[in-house]
Amino acid sequence: MSPHTLFDHGRLPLICVPLVAKTRANLLADAAAVVPQRPDVIEWRVDHFADIESPDLVVAAGSALREITGDIPLIFTLRSSAEGGHPLSLSPQAVEALRLAAADQLPFEFHDVEMRSPDSLTSELIRRVHARSGRVILSAHDFKVTPNDDALVSLFSRAHQLGADVAKVAVMPQSPEDVLRLLAVTKRMSQALPIPIVSISMGYLGVMSRIFGGVFGSAMTFATGAGESAPGQLPIKELREILSQVS
Repeated sequence: MSPHTLFDHGRLPLICVPLVAKTRANLLADAAAVVPQRPDVIEWRVDHFADIESPDLVVAAGSALREITGDIPLIFTLRSSAEGGHPLSLSPQAVEALRLAAADQLPFEFHDVEMRSPDSLTSELIRRVHARSGRVILSAHDFKVTPNDDALVSLFSRAHQLGADVAKVAVMPQSPEDVLRLLAVTKRMSQALPIPIVSISMGYLGVMSRIFGGVFGSAMTFATGAGESAPGQLPIKELREILSQVS
């Protein structure tokens, strides 16, 4: 399924499974185990990859991953430690070079770019990803709190203003009310913006957002298949069974 129609096929939320393996061998083994579970999307969390300092090895591993995953759409994600990613040994210049190499060479449908990235880099990544018919997810993550409603609205709106094809916001609730606020803003922004949005409330309090987010307009939810990338993710089999009952 092309990235153009992925979010428009009428079965939402999509289920995405992240891969967080450290080595190429384990990455491919995890992918081989996940593919039969037929997630809608697979995300490669490259910040966990041990050979991240070599763009050539990253591209080679990503190309091998593409062969194993077949027609399942892939997301390239290089998450910063500031937004919950695995600590990186790369300089900002090396991170930029790796992101640009991936945009130019990897046959992935989606690239996740953090909104905290320099605007010039974001603009260039969007240009290069679009040149290869891919799509860009502009994302923001807060592992401490759930910002107030105006701040949440601003994050979704900023992603659209920067040229995102998909806007993603993930936050940490301190109370059940925080989860309800996020869902309410999700409903509002899914109707106000012309692009798909993804919202996630993390941790045990936020599990309900992973189940009911689609009802409020969130276009994708995340599940475990071979390793958890954020707190509160459910196994894909369990999540699919639950979603079949509430959708």
